[in-house]
Amino acid sequence: MKAVVFDDFGGPDKLHVAEVKRPTTTAETVLVRVTAVSVNHVDTFVRSGAFKTPLATPHIAGRDLVGRVVANSQADFKVGDRVWTNSMGYEGRMGATAEYVAVPVDRLYHAPDGVDGLQLVAAVHSAATAAIVL
Repeated sequence: MKAVVFDDFGGPDKLHVAEVKRPTTTAETVLVRVTAVSVNHVDTFVRSGAFKTPLATPHIAGRDLVGRVVANSQADFKVGDRVWTNSMGYEGRMGATAEYVAVPVDRLYHAPDGVDGLQLVAAVHSAATAAIVL
């Protein structure tokens, strides 16, 4: 599958599209086919090395995604469910800018009906930050 990766820390010039192995699910993850992603300031901190965090290999960029469940072992999510997450690409988790992502079930949420995927993914980081602060 294709993914946006970086091999070394640095600026945007370190990002490139590469073929990587498609992830598989575990008892703790749900496989999501990605339909929309966004880039936020935390992504730039991770890519530059300014935010010290364990990274998955290959280092797939991005935290935020919207997609559809394609495989899982979790009762809360069914194949075809539309979902979102905003916490990939750090603490050892693969990033969001890939065709498929294995998302930990405790970091995956059902997407609200009637909300465009691009608008949703653009809002999840700032909305989640606001909810935490409140």
